[in-house]
Amino acid sequence: MKKILFIVIVLLISTGVFSQQRQTGDEVDFLNTVEQKSTVTVRDAEILFKMVMKADFPASKKEVKKDDPVKKGYVALAVADNIGLNDSLLYKFFKSGRYAFRTCVAHKLLNPDASENDMMSGEELIEFLRLASEYKEGAAK
Repeated sequence: MKKILFIVIVLLISTGVFSQQRQTGDEVDFLNTVEQKSTVTVRDAEILFKMVMKADFPASKKEVKKDDPVKKGYVALAVADNIGLNDSLLYKFFKSGRYAFRTCVAHKLLNPDASENDMMSGEELIEFLRLASEYKEGAAK
């Protein structure tokens, strides 16, 4: 009886381990796919945001199609909201992509040579979310 119980426990544990490895493999594949894109979609940004920031992407005030290219201001608005960048007076009042982008630039999360209306590449998106995640972890300490 003990042998059967032991075998069942080992099988249950190994199944959980293998499914976790598969999920991690899927995430790596997704990251590689996104990184190679010259322009990422809103869907890509929302999925990656959820993976990196461990939070749901905030709902947009305006209608956005999931297959449209994502703009830097759109992602900056979600990041600024998620990590609590409320030190900009204009961002506090208007909560728009323009001022969220400027706030992210002020915190050195985005390149100042860009615009909030520029399309975002996969590499830029991954780097931006990495920096935002590090900023969030540093602010939590």
